[in-house]
Amino acid sequence: MGFKLLTTFVVAAMGGYCFFRLNTPLPWMLGALTFTLIGAVTHGHTYVPKQARAVCSPVLGVLIGSRFSLEIINQASDWLLALLLMTVFVTLTSYLGFLFFQKVSKQDPATAFCAAVPAGISELMMVGPELGANMQTVILSHLARIVVVVFAIPLAFWFFLDVETQRNVMSPQWFSVEWSEAIILIICGVSGLLLGRRLRFPAAPLTGPLLLSAIAHICGLSHSAPPLLLVIIIQIVVGAAVGSRFVNIDGSETTRHLFFGIIWSLISLVLALAFAAFGSKLIGYELSILLLGMAPGGVQEMTIVALSLGLEVAFISLLHIARISLVLGIGVPLMSRLYRSK
Repeated sequence: MGFKLLTTFVVAAMGGYCFFRLNTPLPWMLGALTFTLIGAVTHGHTYVPKQARAVCSPVLGVLIGSRFSLEIINQASDWLLALLLMTVFVTLTSYLGFLFFQKVSKQDPATAFCAAVPAGISELMMVGPELGANMQTVILSHLARIVVVVFAIPLAFWFFLDVETQRNVMSPQWFSVEWSEAIILIICGVSGLLLGRRLRFPAAPLTGPLLLSAIAHICGLSHSAPPLLLVIIIQIVVGAAVGSRFVNIDGSETTRHLFFGIIWSLISLVLALAFAAFGSKLIGYELSILLLGMAPGGVQEMTIVALSLGLEVAFISLLHIARISLVLGIGVPLMSRLYRSK
């Protein structure tokens, strides 16, 4: 496993570097995803353990928290309408997705619900079996969703919205954190991880460190963020982790689940664009920011995209955390009651 893991990361890094040289949007994550996905489908020799991706979440949480400040907190009242719009969007898309997977893909109610809701794969892998969902179908549907969204959003921003990616998001220097600042960031990451799990936060490995990092930056205890090199490594790991999930995927039934997952992903992206356009007129936020906040991708992936595009990471991550909270806090208990009653 150790050699396979090393080989996977080498291939992923090569893919990221190739995309970087080609000046594509979000090169390190998209390049790593592309190369490992090809290796997974053709040879099945790529491998990334769950622990590798889990390590990325606290770093991303600290990174997002570093974007909070008193000025952003003062704008919090402007976020309420966006959160309300997100609530309506999640409710509508979850219901339409449920109907799509139940009526078109012919899945049972539990599987249709878990395949449709815009939550993370990790969270759904915990609640799906309890609901009695077919987890192979659920995982394939969400893998299709993440890949479609991760590729479509940066390309759409690049070609149609004329938003350029930023190569040096954090700093011109690849190592730019003083030791005193680094210790504070590490404490936020480790303590936040323990706190998030203890209090059972949604997406705890990310939201716990995010909370402590935001408090540290708002209170002026820290003024730094993880260096660019670490951010690039995270992009490579996340891209490799997504691509490696396609190992040994074959068979007509698997292809069928991926096909329906891709179709629903495209439909949900169109719905996200419609809501973002409406919200842009209603709230006054930029279309690009709302679209990235509404896009049904994973929190890690969408945060990395927001960083690459230089958009409001704190606001965008808040919308995605709210989306997961709605699904896990309201959608799952409601589905559990309705399904068990039948």
